[in-house]
Amino acid sequence: MKQPQCFYRVLLIGCLSSHHALTGSDEHLPLLKSVTNALAADIDASPVGLLDDYPGQCFPCDVAGAIAMIENAAPAFGEVRHAWARQAFARMMESFPDGLPSYMAVAATGKSQGPSRGCTNGFFFTYSVQLAPDRSAQWYRKYTENFWQENSFLAGWREFSKNREAL
Repeated sequence: MKQPQCFYRVLLIGCLSSHHALTGSDEHLPLLKSVTNALAADIDASPVGLLDDYPGQCFPCDVAGAIAMIENAAPAFGEVRHAWARQAFARMMESFPDGLPSYMAVAATGKSQGPSRGCTNGFFFTYSVQLAPDRSAQWYRKYTENFWQENSFLAGWREFSKNREAL
């Protein structure tokens, strides 16, 4: 837990939150609070609200998931993080003004490292509707315009945009 490891901390928060919700047990709440608050502090300390999952590898959609998990976990230990989550998510999204985060980015600057990709956008929209309900429908329209494909035999999401220049 000393390195960025955003994704693994999100998994731990999700597991501990689920354990508490399903069992009512408080045995892991001190760990849940510690991991949740440490991850929130790391997001706050980041210049653009992004963190690495692994050294040198930042996946912005994982940070969106982290922000949502922090918000969702907080009531278990008596905190409310709605305002924090909205602010943290808005700051993160400043690096992606069109609303579709790139697959990877530089955590220190928010600079995209490649295009937005279908595999992470679906995951992203799981959380964006919670964190930015007023903007998510607009972003989702852009996602469907660029990533949805349908013909007489198949329908589904593309990995890469139909219009690569747009993203």
